[in-house]
Amino acid sequence: MLELLKKFFKKEKEPASERINLENVEEWLKKFSPNFIDEKEEIKKIKAELGECLINLETVNIDEVKTEEKLKLMVKSNVPAYIMQVKSLLKKVDEESLSRYSSAISLCREMEASLGEFNKKTIRNFYIIQNLIGEELLAVTKKIKQIDLVMQKIKKKIGEQKGEMHEAGLETLKTIKTKIALKKDAKIKAEQLEKEIELLKEKREELASLLKKKEESVEFLELKKLIEDLELIKEEEDNVKNSLLELFAPLNRGFKKLDRIDSLSLLNAYSSSPIDALIKDEDMEIETILRSLKESIKKLGLKPEKQSRIVETINKLSQKNLQQYKNRVLELKKQHEETENRLKANLAEEEKKEIEREINRTENTIKNKEEEKEKMEMFNVEADVIFLEKQLTALAGHEVKLDAIVD
Repeated sequence: MLELLKKFFKKEKEPASERINLENVEEWLKKFSPNFIDEKEEIKKIKAELGECLINLETVNIDEVKTEEKLKLMVKSNVPAYIMQVKSLLKKVDEESLSRYSSAISLCREMEASLGEFNKKTIRNFYIIQNLIGEELLAVTKKIKQIDLVMQKIKKKIGEQKGEMHEAGLETLKTIKTKIALKKDAKIKAEQLEKEIELLKEKREELASLLKKKEESVEFLELKKLIEDLELIKEEEDNVKNSLLELFAPLNRGFKKLDRIDSLSLLNAYSSSPIDALIKDEDMEIETILRSLKESIKKLGLKPEKQSRIVETINKLSQKNLQQYKNRVLELKKQHEETENRLKANLAEEEKKEIEREINRTENTIKNKEEEKEKMEMFNVEADVIFLEKQLTALAGHEVKLDAIVD
């Protein structure tokens, strides 16, 4: 009696936590896999027997039956149609689908629909055939009914088993293994990328040092001096141009009133672009025009103060002054051309730009490889492992933990 009481009040031990190596999970899951072995063999047997029944139905000699010829013809025409529908149904009964839980579910659904469709299509054939054929026809229908009963048994078994959880666990395991494989490859790739990035950074430092040396080279310093000289030359050219424009400005009205049509193009050139005009006016024809203007100033109908300013301007634009301007213009033109030619011959700027372009290309490559490396480090299986542990725990009915997770 005492032993009985001890047994009755004895506290049940909580199931211990089970630990499984990740590599053994697939094998562990097999004990929860759906088992339709008996049903599979049963269907194979029924299909074979049904095949024999169809041969018997097909070979029935209706001609020996004593009845109306019209009925014989009707039965003869309906037997092949009925047999064809039965064979079509048989093709859909794929017992190999019972190897997996998901495909077994699909088979049950498909067979339920197929049997319903078969009954609708063959009901007329059946009633016509049974007028003359009984035993052979009933043997066929009996086997079809047996298939239906097996499918009902499978359907019930599916509801009782943990097949869906088993399938889900396998899918999660597959995902984890895929990610682990990818993670291994990614780790190798990330290490390779790290080496490449380090080499690129070294290259960037070398290029920066080379750029600094280039900027401190004799050729580059000379280049900077040439650029500065060219800017000064351009500035002086602008000063000369503005000075000449200012000098010629008061004469514009006088030019327009001169009766020297053949000189208009030259006058306009001096009014708009005196430097180019001076260079092109090799014989200094402007002097003749200025003298003519000075001699005829009183005939132009200008106000005395205007005449005075024009005469003063013409005196300033004496041949000596204009020649000095021309000499300066030609000198600046020569300096400008020589400086530009020396700039073209100096490759320091292009070499510097090429180094800078290479630095930019290197920077972009480093950036792209760092982004790629960051992606390689994003493969994470921890969340999937936790989810799989929950699935396995639900299957086993006690806590299940996984070991040997790959870093």
